[in-house]
Amino acid sequence: MKSPLPIAVRWTGLAAGLLAVGGSGYAMKQLPLWGYWPIAFFLGIWMTYIFLLRWSYVRETRHLVLSTLSGVLLYLAFPYPGITPLIFIAFIPLFLVTRDQVGSEREGRKIFFYAFHTFYLWNALSTFWVMNTAFVAGLTAIGLNSLFMASVYWLAFQTQKRLPSGLLGWLVLPAYWTVFEWLHLHWDLAWPWLNLGNYFAVRTPWVQWYAYTGSFGGAVWIWLVNILGYAWWIARAQEERIPARRLAIWALVALILPMSLGYWQYAHYEEIGKPIQVAVVQPNYEPHYEKFAIPDEEQLHRFLRLSREVLTDSTDYLIFPETSFGPYPSNLLEDEPVIDSLQELVNTHPRLHLLTGLSTYMMYTADNKPAGDFDQYGDKFVAQENSAWQFTANDPPSKYLKSIFVPGAELFPFKRFLPFLRPMVHKLGGAMGDWGKQDHPTAFHGQASNVGPVICYESIFGEYDIGYILDDAEWLAVMTNDGWWDNTPGHRQHAALARLRAIELRRDVVRAANMGWCAFINQRGDMAVANVYGEEAAELQTIRANDSISYYARVGDFLARIALLISILSAIVAITAKYRKKA
Repeated sequence: MKSPLPIAVRWTGLAAGLLAVGGSGYAMKQLPLWGYWPIAFFLGIWMTYIFLLRWSYVRETRHLVLSTLSGVLLYLAFPYPGITPLIFIAFIPLFLVTRDQVGSEREGRKIFFYAFHTFYLWNALSTFWVMNTAFVAGLTAIGLNSLFMASVYWLAFQTQKRLPSGLLGWLVLPAYWTVFEWLHLHWDLAWPWLNLGNYFAVRTPWVQWYAYTGSFGGAVWIWLVNILGYAWWIARAQEERIPARRLAIWALVALILPMSLGYWQYAHYEEIGKPIQVAVVQPNYEPHYEKFAIPDEEQLHRFLRLSREVLTDSTDYLIFPETSFGPYPSNLLEDEPVIDSLQELVNTHPRLHLLTGLSTYMMYTADNKPAGDFDQYGDKFVAQENSAWQFTANDPPSKYLKSIFVPGAELFPFKRFLPFLRPMVHKLGGAMGDWGKQDHPTAFHGQASNVGPVICYESIFGEYDIGYILDDAEWLAVMTNDGWWDNTPGHRQHAALARLRAIELRRDVVRAANMGWCAFINQRGDMAVANVYGEEAAELQTIRANDSISYYARVGDFLARIALLISILSAIVAITAKYRKKA
């Protein structure tokens, strides 16, 4: 029901929104690094929009408050702040809003609006820091992801209302959402940061069973508890005592049983594998204005100084971050003085394997160019590479190419279908040509162990990272540069998500960051951070190289495939019911 809000509320809200946009925009224009200012910008844009153009929805105060509550709960439960228990009730307010709209005038539009409101708040508050990398890319990411989520929610509602009452109707939203999250791992606009299973990245004892289900098991858990909690609330409101009590019991069982199983596995899991010594280096060069403006030879001095602080005769691995040096031609690395110095370092430590990220490239002619839309300079084609290399004393260097790219910054999504956008993408500084990449992940094999070289964004793709294990990787080395996001929750979230890979694959994970958190993560997901943000660091620890294969590594995201089958079945039943009704 619309409440008699005075018109002054509308103009006050509109003024507050415009002030937030103008003030934060001015601050971001003046400051070299934006920190938390994008939050004010995102919220200001949305306030301006709803108070100016969606006043009729704002006047439905109960629905606006409830959908706002869902968005805020989803934010508070996500890692950093990380008040994780809130995720088990976060969707219930939005469910109540949806229930109120059933049968109302323009029910579909209202449900879409309030869902978008919820998901926009969730995206903006949890991932505002994306804008610190690039203004337009951040704005696009928040807007599109909110749109996708609201569309999935609306589509699930439209399907559910055409289904007969029963179990299938309750499964529609979880199934559709899981398929959406799975798609978000595989298409050109891949952005799985807010996938529901990621909520437990700071509560790893709860989800030790990810070694069997992967992170989609966490999504199923969240949906189950939220749906049972919502059903209990409705039964209680209708004073149906016996069903309400049963639903309360089932909701508590659904909440406590998986958590108890996780704690039991956490207490009884024993680290396995041979011990190896691994050192990491964080040189701490600010990426926007410093990292790529300082000559490699000058940066090398800091890398070597930090390395010598921790290297011993027993050190097996030394890890440098993503794009530590370069750009260099991949086929002529031996001609680069910096590479000579790195090779000299490992030659003086015959046991040592040096892993480093490099910015490299390959040049081709029209006759030998591989398939791809590479940048062209005259009669040459250049494939840029975000690569990882392993240097040892006795073997030639090994190379791995990053193969999952950040949409916008590294990948022009769907450019075969959107060629007319090329001039705009180029003007905004987006990626134009294809990058060199691999068909599947490969491990670096060495005398001490085999390691999977994971470059930045790849660390949040669980099923992709299985590929390293299938190539005999016994632990994972994540090379990244998280300073693009400034000192915000971004780098902390990125580090936490690697804890889930450790559990899923039962592999130790070591992170080397140019800025951000260097960390050592064991097979149970426990993380030891080696530095504070904004300080150079070097750290040496002993980890375990494990060659056993977890169940998840064998079967992958099987829950997503089950969800796909349920979604197809639901859609078929709903479409059939619609046409039968017309007949």
